Amino acid sequence: MAVRVHEPAELTKCRSVLILNVDQDLRGRARLHLQGRFWHDLAYELADPFPRRVKRDLRNEAELREAWLDVEVGGWSLRLGKQPSEWG
Repeated sequence: MAVRVHEPAELTKCRSVLILNVDQDLRGRARLHLQGRFWHDLAYELADPFPRRVKRDLRNEAELREAWLDVEVGGWSLRLGKQPSEWG
């Protein structure tokens, strides 16, 4: 949650997040993995300073973070898809 402290003091963010993971074996030789994030920001419904278009466009967001297919073929293991690379 975020609140603007300068005048006018208003709610600027009140975000709920849903993270969805799906892992599915496909006939024993392949595996599917999906991960998505979905946001709903209640601030756009509770606070008035946002124009109607902004409320409509930013109230809900979704992102496909990961999507891949692992396949074993002739002794080879292959991974095809989208996977973030994060270095720390």
